[in-house]
Amino acid sequence: MASQPSSKPMEQTSEDLLLAKKTVSAMIQSLKACTLYPLTHETCQKAMSAAKQRLDDFLLRNDTFRIHIDHDAVFYGETPIYKEASNYGAFAFPMSRDGLEWVEFQRGIQNRELNGFIQTLMQHRTLTAESEGDIVTTLWEENYPHIKHEAKEAVWNAELAGDAFEDLGVQMTLPASGEAIPGMDAPTGEGDAETETKAGDDQGESAGERPGEPPPAPNLADPSLDPSLWQLSEEEKELLREMVYEEENFDGTDNVLDVLMILLKQESRGKDGDQDAEVSNDIVSLLSFLQEEFQSSLDQGQIRLAFKLLKEIHAIHLSIQDKNPETARLLDDFFSKISTPEALSSLDSIWPRLAKIDPSRIKSIQEHLLLLHPNATLAFAPVLLKKPSPEVRKMLFEIIATYAKTDHRPLESLLDTAEEKLILKLVDLLSRLKGDHFQQMLLKLTGHPSESVRIKVLRVLFKKDPYMIWRLFHHIEDASPAMSGIVHAYLGRTKDKMSESLMLDYLEEGEFKREDRDHIMACYKTLGQCGSDHSVGFLEDILLGNAYKDRFGGRLPIHKEGAAAALTQIGTPAAYKTLKKAGRSFSSKARQIARKAMEDFK
Repeated sequence: MASQPSSKPMEQTSEDLLLAKKTVSAMIQSLKACTLYPLTHETCQKAMSAAKQRLDDFLLRNDTFRIHIDHDAVFYGETPIYKEASNYGAFAFPMSRDGLEWVEFQRGIQNRELNGFIQTLMQHRTLTAESEGDIVTTLWEENYPHIKHEAKEAVWNAELAGDAFEDLGVQMTLPASGEAIPGMDAPTGEGDAETETKAGDDQGESAGERPGEPPPAPNLADPSLDPSLWQLSEEEKELLREMVYEEENFDGTDNVLDVLMILLKQESRGKDGDQDAEVSNDIVSLLSFLQEEFQSSLDQGQIRLAFKLLKEIHAIHLSIQDKNPETARLLDDFFSKISTPEALSSLDSIWPRLAKIDPSRIKSIQEHLLLLHPNATLAFAPVLLKKPSPEVRKMLFEIIATYAKTDHRPLESLLDTAEEKLILKLVDLLSRLKGDHFQQMLLKLTGHPSESVRIKVLRVLFKKDPYMIWRLFHHIEDASPAMSGIVHAYLGRTKDKMSESLMLDYLEEGEFKREDRDHIMACYKTLGQCGSDHSVGFLEDILLGNAYKDRFGGRLPIHKEGAAAALTQIGTPAAYKTLKKAGRSFSSKARQIARKAMEDFK
């Protein structure tokens, strides 16, 4: 079927091409909106109005807008302006399947005409046994004044082949009149022609034929015809299988995403009252559907499809987060819901496989997982306990670290509840992160019930920040010998004024008990390791005088022993002079302690 175009399209310009692309894109958006909502719904009406506006913009510059149809593409002149992601998309493919070669929209087109065209495409997107007509037939019947088209001509035996093959999207073109049909005898000379003419004359009256009229189309049920005429080739069979699979597994996610964008644009214009509430409710419904689609894709092992959905929604989120905070909050909630351990549990099966794939693919997976909400920390951190490969372990560390920089609360929550083994691994992660939040997390862990956790955290903190000793010095009195031992080791690692000052203040102002003998001696030795001549006067007073008698409750011997040990560790001439002086003291205890210490003097 064909309709007569009004005029030849004007010569293409770059502006024409741009307008053509925008016009077709708007038509596709309206088509997708109408597949999800009733035609009377506001979303459909706005989408179709937008398509009409785009078309009018084009027709202001040109009398006509003609698009040429391919099976998966649309052309304006010789230039492709739209390419469907699937060979069986919802716009170009149905028109091509039904034989449309081109469609022309003319200046003066009315809303009802364009809306009718969109509805026709929607109604005939797929063909079933119950389908009546096709796109070409419907356009011919409607006969829109400002929409012209041309379709391929085909000859069919409707009873035997037409409906069946047309439903499958497979076109069979029989030879035109006068051409030889494969498998049938063809006239080869004048004699044959005369014989054929005579036979025709003999049979013409009974068949109701008239001379000069073309013979009727051959019947495909005729056993004399070559069977290959209607049998499908292997290529056609493969095409048929693909089409059946595509139809049975039709995914409307792309349509939903497009409609979501339409709704977001509507809401960004700042509507009021009931209409605003209606749009918001529609957005919530669409996000709920997309959440189910994401979860279903993961559960079925369709990781790529899930990641594609994730990436596209993330792009939408970025595009509106500054323009519409309320809608951005809805999208935040969407990402939060799909990032729970329950939602991501299906990913457990992929971690062991990642060790065997190309590193570039691991990087791609990492980039997609980073689009999730930081709540995914609660799902990914436990994977560290399953002894993943070094590549996966590195990936997980980087993902969790990036999440924590965005929102540290999920990681902090995990540190409060996780088992000891997992916390020990997360301490390794925290050791690499900079910032007050992460330092506070580590400091909090110094009070963890597990001694292993406390010891590891203390070592990490000392390594990260030398000045951290001011905040951790109190652990010198920790009930765990291992914890206090780490503090002593850090203070005594080298001669250091800060460490010396801390130890002097502690020994001068601290309160010690009889059972603290080992602790007291350890403190003096540490003072000697980090101290200098600045401490010699303090140590001399303890070793030779009685000024600290009351303060130490009469237990001077352990302090005298400690002071002598500290002087030995300081090892300077001033320290040796003090010991030598104490060796001549009137106090027999002081002389004994000092002389023994000088034997060990370095």
